[in-house]
Amino acid sequence: MPISKINTTSITDNSVTAGKIVAGAVDADIAAGSIDTAQIADDAVTTAKIPNDAVTSAKLDTNITIDGTLDVDGSEITVGTSGSRFAENNLNFKAGGASYIDHSTVGQNINFRMSNSSSLDTTAMTLQPTQLYVSGNLGVGTSTPDTKVQIKGSVNSAQLILGGTDGRGLKISTFNQGGQNDGTAIYDAQDNESSAINSHHVFKNGGTETIRITKDGLTFGGDTAAANALDDYEEGDFVPTITTSGGTTTYVSQKGAYTRIGRVCHIMVNLVASNNSNVTLYNLNLPFTAGHVSSGTSWYPTIAIGNFYNVNLTGGGTMLGAYTINGQAAARLHSCGNNTNQLAPSCTANTNFEVRFEGSFIIQ
Repeated sequence: MPISKINTTSITDNSVTAGKIVAGAVDADIAAGSIDTAQIADDAVTTAKIPNDAVTSAKLDTNITIDGTLDVDGSEITVGTSGSRFAENNLNFKAGGASYIDHSTVGQNINFRMSNSSSLDTTAMTLQPTQLYVSGNLGVGTSTPDTKVQIKGSVNSAQLILGGTDGRGLKISTFNQGGQNDGTAIYDAQDNESSAINSHHVFKNGGTETIRITKDGLTFGGDTAAANALDDYEEGDFVPTITTSGGTTTYVSQKGAYTRIGRVCHIMVNLVASNNSNVTLYNLNLPFTAGHVSSGTSWYPTIAIGNFYNVNLTGGGTMLGAYTINGQAAARLHSCGNNTNQLAPSCTANTNFEVRFEGSFIIQ
């Protein structure tokens, strides 16, 4: 009949050995559940009481479950057949909490090795106490990285943040430009305090700063002053017009172009028009409001008039000029060439007149 209970207190040390149990004597006659850990006294079974080779793979079931801790006093655990460390899918962590692979010696590395066509012991990744070493390409979000490091996040989204403080540091994102997913990259020097006043991009050559991008614009050579930042570059066209003392002006040609760099605007104008009356010519419009380098309002920078015809100079003037007016998007025409009179020029009724000029002015 099956054995239903074995009391360990009735078995003296070394009373049961492998030599005293006939092969096949213990088999299916032991009822399921008749021996459990509660019926085996602490230290009743130790390595000193189990002879070498008493327990072999042939005597163990294919699947062994250890509910607790397995300590191995040796250099290696080999699982699987010849040539492999772990058979496929044989290393599983099923605990509900965190799982750990630890090295008991402080400062030692943990190496992860993979086989290739020539060797089993090719180190693919090493965990060091303060860093991670990868011998090949590292992919985050992709299993097929094509560079040393490839990060593949969601489409048109943040991909990488560099920095040790939340809400700061370099944030690299992508977005859809012109219908192309991830077609444009955004480099954001984050700073969620003080309206990003200290959020800068700095570019160096050989350790020396050459260019800095701040919230005020572009600076050079380590300069951080907001007043020195280049904050605009623009090219475009505008339609030149002229104000007169009366009558009706008819335009034949209105060509204007500008290039703006920071506060400096360079313009080119070709204006052909006529008026149905004899009128005085006053102001040519500008693409931006003019300003001054200083705060003085009596300083009138001039724009060079390169060519004109059918414009009548007054007051004994010998040439046509123009000056900008602080706070106005206009340049005032005047006849000049003497020391006493700088009067506005005029035109004859129903006669085409032309003004061509090129120059630069300060934007307010």
